[in-house]
Parts: sequence; C-alpha cells; structure tokens
Amino acid sequence: MRNTGTLPITSWTVTFKVPTGLTYVQLNGYHPTGATVTVTQNGLLPPGNLVTVPFGIGWQGGTVGSPAPVTCTAR
Repeated sequence: MRNTGTLPITSWTVTFKVPTGLTYVQLNGYHPTGATVTVTQNGLLPPGNLVTVPFGIGWQGGTVGSPAPVTCTAR
C-alpha cells in the first residue's frame, strides 16, 4: 500500500481474490484458489510512504493469473 496523497492515512484495507495458478494464500488464515483475501491495518501511513505485507503462497509451477479484482480503501 502506497500513500500517493497529500494527507496521512490512519488505516487501510486491501481486498483481492486468490488467482488461478496458486493453490492457496496464507495471510490472516488459509484462503484457497478463488477465495477473497482481506487485509486491514491501522497505523499512520504518511504521504509518499509505503508499507508491504508479507504472505505465503502455494504454487506448483505454471502460470499464475491476476488477483483481480483488487480494491484498496484508505480511511
């Protein structure tokens, strides 16, 4: 998540679907292919800064689809 605005963000949520080609995403629980993953964090994110959230995946090789749709909501 990157804050490209001019004001601080105090919390944010990112939502995406586990794409075809991955067997799972491990982030705040286990999510199989096609499941919706939601990440919410609270804390100050100043303008121009970014934060990354590491997570595990299951992949058996081959092509991985796009995790669409992806939504980002700042609060």
